Amino acid sequence: MNLLDLGFTQAYRRTAQRLADSFQAAKNTAIARRYMKIKDARQSAAISLILDDARFHKVNPMTLLGPEHEDSEFKSAISEDFPDDY
Repeated sequence: MNLLDLGFTQAYRRTAQRLADSFQAAKNTAIARRYMKIKDARQSAAISLILDDARFHKVNPMTLLGPEHEDSEFKSAISEDFPDDY
């Protein structure tokens, strides 16, 4: 009787496949965590840049983050040329 007759190869292949699947799942989870970390860092950097720019131009940063500015319909970015924008 040899090992092939005992089903050793099939059991080995099943175990190897389970280990490979487990490794791949852990690897995919780690990659997803890394991408989320990078995305959060980029979003944080963008917000910091916007807030620093607002401070440089002496604009109150809280006015940039409020919901009252979501539906504003300005006709121009330069209010001096078009006073009726207010």
